Amino acid sequence: MGGTLARLLADVAHVDEVPLDSHFFHDLGADSLVMAHFCARVRKRPDLPSVSMRDIYRHPTIRDLTAA
Repeated sequence: MGGTLARLLADVAHVDEVPLDSHFFHDLGADSLVMAHFCARVRKRPDLPSVSMRDIYRHPTIRDLTAA
C-alpha cells in the first residue's frame, strides 16, 4: 500500500518519486492544498483506506501513514 500512496502523492505533488520516509511538508514542500488533493485521490480508490487531513498532520510520511 505504501508504494501506491507514494505514487499517488508523487502525481499530485508533481514530483518524480516520493520516498517513504520523506516528510510531506518539510522534505517535499507540499502544502495543505496539495495534501487535501492527495486525500481526495485516495478516497476515490476503493482499494485504499480513506485518509483525512488529520491523518496527514498526525502521520506526515508515507511510512507513518501506512502504519496508521
